[in-house]
Amino acid sequence: MKIDLAVRRGETLHVFQKPIGEASGSHVTLATANGATIVLTGPRSDDFTRSEAAELEEGPATLSFDDAETAVSLETARSRRATGCISRRPSAG
Repeated sequence: MKIDLAVRRGETLHVFQKPIGEASGSHVTLATANGATIVLTGPRSDDFTRSEAAELEEGPATLSFDDAETAVSLETARSRRATGCISRRPSAG
């Protein structure tokens, strides 16, 4: 799955992720406006763990992950105030 984001300068992206089923861990890739690729990983867990990408450059960014193996909930924040939230969790059945 890919999620396209519009990021403001200095923003921090908080990614809450957990593996689905028997996956050994969770993996999320963030492609930023300046061309950098940031890989965020989480351990095998029954609960969400938090990763973050801080001080991002302004512009488009893309968050990518395999939604069959990783559940993701994310927030963007500027300073301490949340500015948005997107969740993607596996559907039942």
